Amino acid sequence: TIHARKVIIDVLVLLGPKDFITITKGLNSPEWYVVRNIIYVLREIGDVRAVDYLLRTVSHPDVRVRIEVIRTLGELGDARALAPIIECLEDDPEIQLKYTAIRALGSLSTDAARDVLINKISDKDFLSKEFNEKKEYFQMLSRWKDQETIDSVTRILMKKSLFSGSKVIENRACAAYCLGLIGSRKTLPLLY
Repeated sequence: TIHARKVIIDVLVLLGPKDFITITKGLNSPEWYVVRNIIYVLREIGDVRAVDYLLRTVSHPDVRVRIEVIRTLGELGDARALAPIIECLEDDPEIQLKYTAIRALGSLSTDAARDVLINKISDKDFLSKEFNEKKEYFQMLSRWKDQETIDSVTRILMKKSLFSGSKVIENRACAAYCLGLIGSRKTLPLLY
């Protein structure tokens, strides 16, 4: 049952730090749900040693496992996780994996992750993305409250275009949303 699985997972979280290597052996299971549960256990343990093992499972054939791996890599905050997270952003057909990768960049909270988000937003192809995906990028970008982020988002807010008008308006709306989440008083006149 689901309840029994949850109890076992909670026990593994408690016992995992004592025998970390044994827990990681579960990543080799042929059953996708076992692998996903072990990844969850590793995330709850929070040991950075898990990154080495998790990087091997990023290319797992099941998307549910890949989503859990990317989420865990983001939350563990190791710089080695940046490359596989970026790979998931590259036109993967699975939108949930993309959203998880965007959120993982936000969880990393490094300048390199911020730069990836800004570069993706500045890319020409960003205009053609769906509104919800754009909003996700800007929402994660709002975690950085530094001047460089504010300046980048302000440029997008002020941008106007004759062509692709509705897409530019979507970007501007997302930029306004981002600036609102950042909460800088300096940007209030622009938002008004």
